[in-house]
Amino acid sequence: MSLCEYTTQKDIRIGSRLLGTLKWGIFAVVLLYMCVILLTEKRYQKKDSIISSVHTKVKGVSDADSRIWDTAEYTIPSPGGSSFFVLTNIIKTENQKEGNCPEFPIPKTICSQDDSCKKGYADPQSNGIQTGKCVQFNSTFKTCEVRAWCPVEFKSTPEPAILGSAENFTVLIKNNIHFAAFNYTTCHPQYSFRRLDDKVVDERLYPGLNFRFARYYKNQDQTNLRTLIKAYGIRFDIQVYGTGGKFSWFELVMFIGSYLSYFGLATVVIDFLISLYCQSCCSATSGQRYYDERKYEEIPGPCVLTSCQELMFVSFVDQEDIKMVDKKLRKSLQMTIGKIIKRGKMTDNMVLAQLELSSFDGLEELPLYPRSSRKSSAIPSWCQCLKCLPATRFEGQLCCRYQNGECITNSEMFRKLVLQKQALVHILQYNNPLLNRHSITKKQLAECAQKQYVQWRFGSNMDILDFARIPNCCKHEIDNMFNGETCETSLEHADKETKMQSTSAPSSKPLLKQPPL
Repeated sequence: MSLCEYTTQKDIRIGSRLLGTLKWGIFAVVLLYMCVILLTEKRYQKKDSIISSVHTKVKGVSDADSRIWDTAEYTIPSPGGSSFFVLTNIIKTENQKEGNCPEFPIPKTICSQDDSCKKGYADPQSNGIQTGKCVQFNSTFKTCEVRAWCPVEFKSTPEPAILGSAENFTVLIKNNIHFAAFNYTTCHPQYSFRRLDDKVVDERLYPGLNFRFARYYKNQDQTNLRTLIKAYGIRFDIQVYGTGGKFSWFELVMFIGSYLSYFGLATVVIDFLISLYCQSCCSATSGQRYYDERKYEEIPGPCVLTSCQELMFVSFVDQEDIKMVDKKLRKSLQMTIGKIIKRGKMTDNMVLAQLELSSFDGLEELPLYPRSSRKSSAIPSWCQCLKCLPATRFEGQLCCRYQNGECITNSEMFRKLVLQKQALVHILQYNNPLLNRHSITKKQLAECAQKQYVQWRFGSNMDILDFARIPNCCKHEIDNMFNGETCETSLEHADKETKMQSTSAPSSKPLLKQPPL
């Protein structure tokens, strides 16, 4: 195949109002769907994600727990990030210092004697490491002594919330948005708020968000002290989403090209409906069978499991179909099993030959040159017509018949279509109008005769003609015919016979004329 060639598909046009309406209906649905997606999702745009910078501030002052709470105290961490925490309630434990003290009473820390406490044990929910002693926490409970920051934190949460006025604070958000692909910067966001935690929580769990932090300082005696704060509040996470778009011909063409494949849905649907056209698809008169024969061309598959040689097609006069052989020959071509394919119709050249021969009905048949006699023992075992000659190569061991019978070379049609020299000359001149009939060689006549036989016996399939094999008997008849005398002598002999018949017996048939160009 040449690089400068273009290959396209061959389609079959079916005249059906129903199928045509269905096809255009599917096309309309696909086109409508494509337009809706194109407009709603703006698929004609080149998209780019945003690069965002967020800066936040919280404004407000609250008077609670006998002190003033300003921005530096109720916002954690300090303003400036895309996430901030606002206090709503606290548990504050002041003047803690390192030492030994009783643990806060909970079921795991309440004790009655020292055996209930384990030295060196630290529970994940405790405030320190147990010393192994059971000491008095208050007049009611005794708890295990721990080494920790004392006094330990009080577990009860103040109600109502100390900083309940935080709901009146003001949040300032500054958001810069940049689209790198378009080199465009703006700050016109649309904000929406939603809660990420679950409102309905298990009563055994602590609702909301809380964490602890401490503030350290030293006493006058240089003792390290701290104030522990357990903070409850609301955490604000600012998440920026956005996509920028700009019209792009490239994106539009890519979108249309990707959706063109959906138009093939019509072919799938219609072919499926046609496959349901008739249930008896194996019947010779089935509508489905007719459609399949018009749409599909079946050819036998290639040889892939055996060592292959050149492709060969064989036609027997007593069989309708053609045999294809594409494997290495291990015996005569006559006896090799091949794949069966259907025979095509005659080609235009074959029809031309028949038209030309109709002008030679008055001519005498050209004699066949006799072959040397041979004994029956010399006939090859693969020969069925008793006219084949021995051949050493397997591909040359081919007869015109598959079973015993008359040889095709004895037929009147073989002599007229293949061996009649005047017809072969006209075919050669038809292909080359400037060809001088007296310069035609024996080789040209023999090649033309072989082509005539191939077109006659193998039909109009041009792919088969180049690989067709001529039987042994036919090949030798052609060789004997055109190697027995010179070409010019045979042509002159044919001309003389034509003149003699035209002067002795007038005929109503028109003289032979060269086919028009």
